[in-house]
Amino acid sequence: MGGVVITRLVAWLGDLRALLVSLAVNAAVFVGMGFSPNVVVLGGLFAVSSFVTTIWNVVTVGVRHQEVPSALLGRVNSVYRLLGWGLMPLGALTGGLLAHRFGLRVPYLVAGVVRGLALLAALPVLVPAMRGTTPR
Repeated sequence: MGGVVITRLVAWLGDLRALLVSLAVNAAVFVGMGFSPNVVVLGGLFAVSSFVTTIWNVVTVGVRHQEVPSALLGRVNSVYRLLGWGLMPLGALTGGLLAHRFGLRVPYLVAGVVRGLALLAALPVLVPAMRGTTPR
């Protein structure tokens, strides 16, 4: 079900807008998690985060398969996974230390800020690409 919705949403928005929306919503959702008043709201925010993370994954995998030459695809995928999965323990450790020192809500707030900074870092590349002034 989600795959059908995401496919249509990405087709409507376009790849680059879908990436921007995914990053922006995820940043806002994580800040919202830090201020969540109860477990029901928190669960809803986790669902939204999962949805927009899936959008990110669908688009980035599709673009990677379109843009990377076949001979290099395995190497590019391995580096992508190395960075993505390899940094998770560092994030878990940092989140655990933040939670221990400052409370359980703080890691979500920090994650939202970091995701917001990632969005700001991506804007100089994604916005001109959306306007067609640079190659995707």
